[in-house]
Amino acid sequence: MGDEVRDGEAAAQVGIGFGAVSWGYARPEALRRLSPVPMFDSVADIARLV
Repeated sequence: MGDEVRDGEAAAQVGIGFGAVSWGYARPEALRRLSPVPMFDSVADIARLV
């Protein structure tokens, strides 16, 4: 999980999935271009998975 484009790029380089949070460093639109699965818009979104 990350909040920067480079987090998604690093995950892709090693072949693992990338989940993004929309409230961090990068704009959500930039993160969505990386096709994160999933994209979290709130902490509650994360809590629903646990």
